[in-house]
This record gives sequence, C-alpha cells and structure tokens, in this order.
Amino acid sequence: MSYNRDFCINELIMNDMNTIDNDGGWYLSSILTDGFKGYNNFTDEELMQELRERDLSLRPYGGKE
Repeated sequence: MSYNRDFCINELIMNDMNTIDNDGGWYLSSILTDGFKGYNNFTDEELMQELRERDLSLRPYGGKE
C-alpha cells in the first residue's frame, strides 16, 4: 500500500478535534487520563489500524490502498 503518512496523521488529528467538538469532553478526558503517545510515534501499521477503526480508511491518502 502506498500512502502519504503526513496526510494520514492530519486526518486523524482533524477527526480527534471534531470528536472533541461534537461529543463533549469525554474523548479529551480519556486522552488526558490514559495518555497518548502521539501519531508521529505510531508505526505505519498502527496508523492504518487507527484509520480503519474510525472508518476513515476509504478516503484518499495520496496513494492507493
């Protein structure tokens, strides 16, 4: 699979921000409580798994799945 890593990270960040805006503070509270290692520290497989879990895997990533 070919994809643009920076684009994927930005998509996840934007999704996080939308979740915080739309669903209240539970998501932010969860991050602050349990911690977060940062998307730049994710492996490529971890990034793709996170995208799949959020149903974002069908969006274009500057490459083909």
